[in-house]
Amino acid sequence: MLRIYFVALEMCRDVARVAKEIERHDKNLADQIRRAGPSVALNIAEGSGSYGGNRKQRYHTAMGSAGEVSACYDCAEYMGYIAPLEKVIRERPMFIRNTLVNVLHLRR
Repeated sequence: MLRIYFVALEMCRDVARVAKEIERHDKNLADQIRRAGPSVALNIAEGSGSYGGNRKQRYHTAMGSAGEVSACYDCAEYMGYIAPLEKVIRERPMFIRNTLVNVLHLRR
């Protein structure tokens, strides 16, 4: 299992808290972030038990979902649904994404 799995679980905890705030204003955006957050952890776990192309595909999906969490945070802040988030909360999805970029050797 990749060590970032545990970072993904921490991000899920963050997402649950933030989604409650977002939901007061936008149920659809809250639903979107609630689906994207756990998708990261689930796909990392699934990829860790897979091989070859299946592993890569699961990690790519986790990477995309981490980016989606960041985008949901951006939208919620810019739309005035939430106050600016703590730095550590904002950095978790991008830390996961960047780690997966390295694991998949996507850096040029």
